[in-house]
Amino acid sequence: MKFINLTLHNFKSFAGDHEFNLDRPHGLYFLKGENKSEPRLGANGSGKSTIWDALFWTLYGKTLRGLKASNVRTWWLSGSCETSVEFVKDGVFFFTVRRSWNPNSLTITEGNGPSRIVTQDDLEEVLGLGPDEFENAFIIGQFSHMFFDLASAPKLALFSDIMGLQYWMDCSADASAQVKVLGNDQHEIELEIASLDGRLEQGEEALEEARRLHLDFKTLSANTLMDQQDKLEKSQKDLTASNKELKKHDHLDELQSAIDEMEDKIEELTSKRSVEGDKLKSARGKMDKAYAKIEVVEEELYKFEGVEDTCPFCNQTVSKAHIKKEVKALQKKKDKLNEEFFKWDAEDSKYSKILDGINLNVTNLVKDIGPKRINWKIAQETVHEIKSDIQQDQGEIDKHKENIKRIKTEKNPYRDQIDSSMKNISALKKSRKESNEELKDTLTDLEGSKFWVKGFKDLRLFLVEEALLMLEVEVNNCLIQLGLINWEVKFDVERETKSGTVSKGFQVLIRSPDNEELVPWEAWSGGESQRLRLGGTMGLANLILQRKGMVSNLQIWDEPSQHLSPEGLEDLVDLLAQRAQTLNQQIFLVDHNSYDYGGFEAVFCVEKGHGGSQIVVTEDEIRLRDGGGR
Repeated sequence: MKFINLTLHNFKSFAGDHEFNLDRPHGLYFLKGENKSEPRLGANGSGKSTIWDALFWTLYGKTLRGLKASNVRTWWLSGSCETSVEFVKDGVFFFTVRRSWNPNSLTITEGNGPSRIVTQDDLEEVLGLGPDEFENAFIIGQFSHMFFDLASAPKLALFSDIMGLQYWMDCSADASAQVKVLGNDQHEIELEIASLDGRLEQGEEALEEARRLHLDFKTLSANTLMDQQDKLEKSQKDLTASNKELKKHDHLDELQSAIDEMEDKIEELTSKRSVEGDKLKSARGKMDKAYAKIEVVEEELYKFEGVEDTCPFCNQTVSKAHIKKEVKALQKKKDKLNEEFFKWDAEDSKYSKILDGINLNVTNLVKDIGPKRINWKIAQETVHEIKSDIQQDQGEIDKHKENIKRIKTEKNPYRDQIDSSMKNISALKKSRKESNEELKDTLTDLEGSKFWVKGFKDLRLFLVEEALLMLEVEVNNCLIQLGLINWEVKFDVERETKSGTVSKGFQVLIRSPDNEELVPWEAWSGGESQRLRLGGTMGLANLILQRKGMVSNLQIWDEPSQHLSPEGLEDLVDLLAQRAQTLNQQIFLVDHNSYDYGGFEAVFCVEKGHGGSQIVVTEDEIRLRDGGGR
C-alpha cells in the first residue's frame, strides 16, 4: 500500500485547508513541533500527532484516541470538517478516500471513476486492514499501547486478530456445532429408518393381505360365474319346457271362438225372445181388452133378458122390436168381439210357442256354454301361469346373462391395492436406501467433523507456533539493531490441556546476557524496557505486513523516545533510518525532542499559532524538494 497525499480541512487544530505529501523518497523524516500560542508548552500541543489522527480518521472514522464526529472539527470554527487520503493498492489501483462531518459522508474514488458512497466495512475490505492492524503496522502513536504494554489477554486477542487465529477457533466451534447438528441428523435419520422399516413391514403385510383378498375374490368370481352359468342353463331349460307347455293350449283360441259364437247366438235369441215377448204381450193385451168388452156386452145382454117394453138402461118404454133390435145388435157386437178374442188368442198361442222354442234353445245353449266357459277359464289361467313362468324364466335368463357379463368384465378391486402396495413398498425401499446412504454420509461427515473439532485447534496451535517463531525472529533482529546484543525474546501462548480445553495467555519472556533463565518482560524497566517495547512493536509491524502480503511506503513513530538514554536515542534513530532503507519506506519520527542527526531526509515543523496549526517547510525540506524527491 503506497500512500500519496493527505488533505485536511478544519480538522482539530488545523483550521482551513492543508495538504501533506506522503509520496516521498524512502528514508527517515523528522517531524517536530512548536507551540507559539503557548510557548511554555514547547513542542507539545502543536498538532504534530494531529496529522496522523487525520489519516487514521479518514480511513477508520475515529482518531487514534477514539475521537469521532464533532470532536474532530476545529473547535473555534463552525461548518464542516473534511479529510482525504490518496493511496495505491497492490501497485495498480489508485484510490481516493474522502470523509466529512457535517454533513457526514464517506466516499471512495477508484482511478478517474466517479465517487461512490461506501460503508466502513466496504472501505476496510478495500484496505485489507482493520483499525488495530493499521495502528500497529503504520502509526505507532504516543497515546496507543505498544504490543508489549498490553496485558496478557488483550495481547493474545490482538495477536489472534492479526494472525486470524480466531478463525480457526471459529472453525472448531463450527465443527463442534456441526457435530451436534450431524448428531441430531443421525438421530433423525435413524428414527426415519426405523419408521420406514415399520411402514415397510406394514406395507408388506398389506400386500400379502391384498394378494390373499385378490385370490379370494378371483376364486369367488369363478365360483359365482359357474353358478350363474348353471342357473342360466336351468332357466333356459325351464323356458323351453314352458314354451312346449304353452303350445299344448293353442286350442284355447278355438274354444274362445266357439264360446263367442254361442254367446252371440244366445244374445241373438235373447233379442228375438224380447221381440217375440213384446208381440205376445201385445196380443194378450188385445185379447184381454176383447174379453173385457165381451163381458160388458154379455152384461148388457143379461140386462135385456126378460125385458119386454121397458129399456133397462134409460127405463123408457120401448117396443119389443126395439128390444130385439138392441139385443141383436149386442149379440152381433159380441160375436165380433169373440172373433177378435179368438184371433188374439191364436196369436198368443203362436207367440207362446215361438217363445218356448227360443227359451228351449237359450236353455240348451246356456247349458252347453257353461262347461265350455269353465274349461276356457281353467285353460286361460293355465296359459297365464305358463306365460308368467315364461316371463319369469326370461327375466332369470336376462339376469344371469347380465351377471355373467358383469362377472367376466368386473375388475378385481384388490388388483389396485396390490399395485398400490407394491408402489408403496418400492417407494419405501427407495426411501430407506436413500436414508441409509444419507446416514452413511452423515456418519462420514460426523466423523470428519469430530476430527476437525480438535483438528482446527491443532492447526491453530501449529499456526500460532509458526507465527510466534516468525515474530521472535523479527523482534530479535530489531533488538540487535536497537543495541540489545545477546538479548533474546521468547513468546509463549495457549496450550491445549489434557481435558481438551485451551489454556489462554500470551507471555513475553526475555533472556539477557546477565541471566540464562527466561524472565517475564514486565520485570524490566527503564531504557531496556523501552528498547524491548520498540523491538516488539517493530517485529509485530513487520509480521502484520507479511501476513497481509503488503508492502507499505509509510510508517510513523510518534514519541518513541520515552525512557531512552542518549545512546538509546542514537540507536533508535539509526535503526529507524536503516529500517526505512531496508523496507523502502518513508518513516516519520515524530518527537518533541531535538535530534542532532544528519541522516534525516527532511525535517518538518508543525507550528501552532493563534490561527491554528500549519506545517512549516524547513530548509532541509526545501533542499530535498529542489534536489529531486518526488
